Amino acid sequence: MASGMLGKRDLLYMPPELLPKAKKTCRKGRLSEKDGEQDGERDEQAIMVMEPKAVDVQIKELVLPGHYVANCSADWKQGARGMMVDRLFEAAEELNLHYRVLYLAANLTDQFSYLVSKYCPGMKRISISPVGYTCIWIAQQQVKGGASWEFGQKIVELMNDMPKNKSYDLQALVDIEKKVKSVVGSGFECETAADLVARYAMAAQLPSGTEPHMFAKFLAELALTEFDLAKYGPKMLTAACVWGARSLCLDLPEEEDYPPELERVSGLTYTDIMPAVQDLWQTLKQLNRAENRAMASFVERWRTDERYNLSDRLYGEIKKSTPPRTPSDGLCVPADYPGSCSDEFKTDIRGHVVDRMMAASDKFGIHTRTLNLAVTLKDCYLYTANTEFANSGIPRFSLLAVGYTCLYMASSHQMPLSDLTAALNEEPVSAFRSRIYLEEDIIAIEKAMIDVVASKLTAVWLAADRTAADFADRFAAAGGISGGSKHRAFVDFLLELALTDFDMAKYTPKTLAAAAVLQTRQTWMVRPGQPNAGEAAFADGLAQASGLSEEDLAPCAKGMGRLLLAIGQRQDIPSTMRACLQRWSGAERYKWGLYRFTTG
Repeated sequence: MASGMLGKRDLLYMPPELLPKAKKTCRKGRLSEKDGEQDGERDEQAIMVMEPKAVDVQIKELVLPGHYVANCSADWKQGARGMMVDRLFEAAEELNLHYRVLYLAANLTDQFSYLVSKYCPGMKRISISPVGYTCIWIAQQQVKGGASWEFGQKIVELMNDMPKNKSYDLQALVDIEKKVKSVVGSGFECETAADLVARYAMAAQLPSGTEPHMFAKFLAELALTEFDLAKYGPKMLTAACVWGARSLCLDLPEEEDYPPELERVSGLTYTDIMPAVQDLWQTLKQLNRAENRAMASFVERWRTDERYNLSDRLYGEIKKSTPPRTPSDGLCVPADYPGSCSDEFKTDIRGHVVDRMMAASDKFGIHTRTLNLAVTLKDCYLYTANTEFANSGIPRFSLLAVGYTCLYMASSHQMPLSDLTAALNEEPVSAFRSRIYLEEDIIAIEKAMIDVVASKLTAVWLAADRTAADFADRFAAAGGISGGSKHRAFVDFLLELALTDFDMAKYTPKTLAAAAVLQTRQTWMVRPGQPNAGEAAFADGLAQASGLSEEDLAPCAKGMGRLLLAIGQRQDIPSTMRACLQRWSGAERYKWGLYRFTTG
């Protein structure tokens, strides 16, 4: 290695001849002084750091938990943290940093702040901006394979330019570095959005050096200025940035904004990235119009001809808000379809049919996976028949007959057709069953349904994960819920309960399954006195398996909690849930249908 250069994994012990004489306080490592005052308020907010002793946590991805991001005060986000990010952008220009160095430094600083707050309360304190500058030093070594002492001295000069009542030297920089590394561990080796953006842009056919490619980088750096976006992992955030570049810079049909190759490379669907897209767009709309301390140097950085003056533009509303479903989402209706249906249809018509399908499932011993597929298939057929085929003259059948036919199809024709037909004919004569049905009628309905939905279902039907029940096995295992357990049964109970409420059909199967696992852990596993007391309800394994954040699941999990509360008052149980609760009242299903839930 060349003289004067340090390897990225070296412990940075500095030769004495390179050390300028340091203040006694710094030599003792007492880096707890608060920064000075500026404009009548504190320039920095001190955060806790630990002594050089590793935090016992392995960082696999530089992303912050949603609950931590939400609980941080607005003053801290826009104040100390905002000023730290602004200084990083300023340093990026002054030191001519590679954008990957800038991004890694910002991510490491945020990760350090989080880990210290969680694992190291009460330790010695150091302000966040010196940590940010030190993370530039660490990131330079990681990205460039080394950093010169001259580069370190320039960082020290930037640290000493801060308003303060103390000074820093190279020894102080090394001391802080050791503290940061002892907390973040191997975190500095993780990928960031800056590492992924070129690959994702290539997958999205955004050639390097073009304005769309540059705009994807612009959005990725913009995300650093908004702390609330730190809850999204690098893959989701990068995919959202690349989507934004295609959406705004290219004149394409809406369905082409998120190309299949980008989905393949990222492993995320259009639906998956939409929460990040929405939050990213809110940040973009505030550019040049909001008092965000983190944006000042960012705006100057992107106000150049070589960067297309992207920070000088005004950005309006997002082009579209309702993403289309894709095969990897599983079998589901469009997100806005349930909301467009009347309450009468949801409860008196669709709710009644699902209730009778539940009763038939209990009678024939049908499992959750088959029932889930049957109900979802029925919903997809009704949606397609009533929208795309509304004026085509297709045959119309009673909804109950359609529901029973879906049970037959979902069971792969394993249910005895004669028994199924007999059970259908036992239902009272009504608008739901207007006549006696024969086995030939069920076959005819099946053929008509296939003619209507075949083109829509082919890709989904061949997928391994078609319904929420298909995703549930994998997500439950990732969430520490063993197969065959009482808690695993509760996941299925929640999924079947969700089938009774059409408003829950707006969520994808993946989201439903992950939310059911989250709700199960939150209700029965992580509270004081429970098996996994003290753990986070949103387990790391669940996040990795689902590719979803806790914020993605929160509305769906809240909806499941609402359903549990609805059955808490046993004297006023919704009629649409009765067959489901009866089905789950036996000992073989742990009598979940008999519980009185007082919290959701």
